[in-house]
Amino acid sequence: MIFVGVVLLLLAKWAWGAGTFLGGWGFLFLGHRIEGNHPAFFQGPLYLLVGPIWVAKEVWMFLSGRRPIPESQGPQTK
Repeated sequence: MIFVGVVLLLLAKWAWGAGTFLGGWGFLFLGHRIEGNHPAFFQGPLYLLVGPIWVAKEVWMFLSGRRPIPESQGPQTK
């Protein structure tokens, strides 16, 4: 939701973008509260990039039709 909120903000849908962005952050903190741990970005500001990079990778893999091959099913080498 945070990522979609940023995209909507960039596409001039500022009201929807702001609501989605803030709602995403609310759900993020609520989920971590239920889990009983802190979000990874509390360890340092660099961790703020991990989530967007992961989402971008997943979107790219979905759009390109590529899926990772699990190591157990990868090419066999002797």
